[in-house]
Amino acid sequence: MKSNLQKLVNPLKGKNCVITGATGGIGKEIAYQLAEKNCNLFLIARNEKKLKTLQNKLKTINSKIKIFYKKTDLTNFNDIELTISKINKEFSPVLILINCAGKFIIKPISKSTVKELNESFDINFKAPFILSKEFSNHMNQKKWGRLVFIGSSSSYL
Repeated sequence: MKSNLQKLVNPLKGKNCVITGATGGIGKEIAYQLAEKNCNLFLIARNEKKLKTLQNKLKTINSKIKIFYKKTDLTNFNDIELTISKINKEFSPVLILINCAGKFIIKPISKSTVKELNESFDINFKAPFILSKEFSNHMNQKKWGRLVFIGSSSSYL
């Protein structure tokens, strides 16, 4: 009975969560909140130094959880595939995916490039699709899961 009560009180305890954009403001705060809830974390961002620093800070918050990270370029399909492979090998099953990484180009369209458009599309749409497609399989098998997409009010501009 106690186990069922604990699941009701803290349904995140022991669950594995992947966070993209983990070193940014919202991603980092989500990581702190989930660490306090005893959620295991796999952190994804572009800056390895920031990822390592975040991992160390999270360990001081909660030394009982598993915390992994991988520097990942979400505009690079091969890099995403390598990250998925590492996650599936060391961190499975993923039951929570928080897509927090994003890119928004703040300049007139006349000064924007196709390369910038492609990078924005890769980070904001393709990467979340690929990761969601992969990890929703884990969620379906376990009959429990959460896909979270964080957006910004700047997207309305």
